[in-house]
Amino acid sequence: MTVHHIAADGYSLRVFFEELIALYQAFSDGVPSPLSELPIQYSDYAVWRAENFERDPLESEMRYWKEKLREPLPVTEMPPDRARPGKPSPDGGRLVQLLPPEILENVRRFSHSANTTPFVSLLAAFYLLLFRYTRQNDLIVGSASSGRGRSEVEA
Repeated sequence: MTVHHIAADGYSLRVFFEELIALYQAFSDGVPSPLSELPIQYSDYAVWRAENFERDPLESEMRYWKEKLREPLPVTEMPPDRARPGKPSPDGGRLVQLLPPEILENVRRFSHSANTTPFVSLLAAFYLLLFRYTRQNDLIVGSASSGRGRSEVEA
């Protein structure tokens, strides 16, 4: 199955496949759908978004970010681990490292005690690591977001 990103993101596809599997299993077993009714319909979401844009509540956020991004962004100066080529290249690499279960459990426990998610805890640890190597206070790290700020639209 191929779906263009304009139609569905990774988060949506995960929800879609979880529901598809549940429906297929129920159909195979001859039982009714196990899916609960949605708390809101798409039309509710569309009305909510339209009302929010009419009131323009994002204006103060836009002013904040325009001010923050007025000056050139800082460049993170990492110490090199080896000599760099004379001509920069977009070529990169990928490293997959699985954390041992006991470390994951510690991250979950810490995150719970800090009233945050494991993602936020690990992102903070990454910032600390970058600070350790760069000694820069102003660091920029990009992160993907599903843009689902309300629990009613998560699924």
